[in-house]
Amino acid sequence: EGRWLEALAVLREMSRTSVAANVVSLSSAVAACVRGVQWAQALGLFSTMQAAQQDPNEVSCGAAVSACEKGRRWSMACVLLSEAKHWSIQQNVVMRNSAVSARSPGGFWAPALSMLAEASQHRGQRQFSRKRSHPSADVDVVTYGAVVSASEKGRRWE
Repeated sequence: EGRWLEALAVLREMSRTSVAANVVSLSSAVAACVRGVQWAQALGLFSTMQAAQQDPNEVSCGAAVSACEKGRRWSMACVLLSEAKHWSIQQNVVMRNSAVSARSPGGFWAPALSMLAEASQHRGQRQFSRKRSHPSADVDVVTYGAVVSASEKGRRWE
């Protein structure tokens, strides 16, 4: 968990020595902050990446969505998933699970169900076309569990 401090120290040292941080170094730092349960710091670094005109990649976007989950920032998780398409980042099961889980504590059942429907539709389209180029975008048992949890907390069992 303490690795996030080291990651930030490396970024500071890079800046001090005039070495420009790139998407790899920033993504690693974002992920380290998430693992260290420093979700606000992770989201701050993600914003820094965008301000520095470093296009996020799957690692940084996934880590930022995970930070939203840990910080219970479900609306920001939704925005990040939408923006992932803009950055040509394929949503994966971890991103989806984090976004759905971010909705769960507040009982935001409707958006959680909508995300599940979208993921299922996406999977069905891929199966229909027989092109399984992005199997990581599927849902799994964790996704369904988070949707059930959001429905339970929102008292929606219809």
